[in-house]
Amino acid sequence: MIPYILCIESAAKECSMALLCGKDVVASRDATEGGHNANLSTFADELIALIPEGEQLSAIAVGDGPGSYTGLRISASLAKGLAFSLNVPLIAISSLKILEENIRSKCSELPSGYAITPMLDARRMEIYSALYREDEDGTPQSFVMDKEEDINRFQRLVKDASIIFYGGDGAEKIRPLFNNLFADKAVYVDSVKLHASDMASAALKCWDSGSFVDLAYWTPNYLKEYNAVVTSNKVIGTMPNSLTPDA
Repeated sequence: MIPYILCIESAAKECSMALLCGKDVVASRDATEGGHNANLSTFADELIALIPEGEQLSAIAVGDGPGSYTGLRISASLAKGLAFSLNVPLIAISSLKILEENIRSKCSELPSGYAITPMLDARRMEIYSALYREDEDGTPQSFVMDKEEDINRFQRLVKDASIIFYGGDGAEKIRPLFNNLFADKAVYVDSVKLHASDMASAALKCWDSGSFVDLAYWTPNYLKEYNAVVTSNKVIGTMPNSLTPDA
């Protein structure tokens, strides 16, 4: 039986969802920045309704991170809720692996010794990245690309690659630095975006192998701790004496 898998990805500024029938994308939805909470539930209803009569949803696949803390929490909560209520297994896929699939699809040729390094924006000069080679999955890592020790660590990671294909929203801001460090073998791949449609290959592989996560204990791979920020228009302090309630 060919599985129907609902894929959810919201680790970046945009969020997306896709319904798979095997490796084929039946339909997909996406929303611009800030639409995670408002759109994902609606997308799920619309896509599940497209499953033909007599068929049923086989599994939920969700982006595992790293990425936006808020976005990951929203998609994780939705994915767990759907999997529990529909009694289907949950699949978790690295968001960097999803981005790597998008880069791979845009490369017409992958020469021997290649490496693919997807890059997600982690704010300031920090990126989330991993190194993917043929038949070798990468380990998600965080790099602060204006710190010498992190630059050296990244250089060690890719030193054996014959050519490096890189892209993603994290690549945009460090492109000049990256091209300077690896000018002889760096190839920037344009228009690379994180999208649930690129989860097809990894989701089907997990389905076939029975690689599911525990609904009760799985949490996204945030990779770094949440950093709460008080915006400038939020004033926190003590009340003036004249406004202090009486004891």
